[in-house]
Amino acid sequence: DVSSLPEPHRTIVKMRFGNPGEIPMTIDAVATTLNLLPRDVIDMETEALEAMVRSAATGAWSDIVPV
Repeated sequence: DVSSLPEPHRTIVKMRFGNPGEIPMTIDAVATTLNLLPRDVIDMETEALEAMVRSAATGAWSDIVPV
């Protein structure tokens, strides 16, 4: 569940994949909007997606430390 992710991971996933009725944003657009480097967006998106996969089995977000 995306809503259980810590910030800014939650916002990045929502922006990248789109909220219902919204168009997903590119990495560059997310980076510009959040004043981050594109590499940071990629890293946090990857961390979030990997944590979501792991949490399906464990139910915990302990592997992500909010920035």
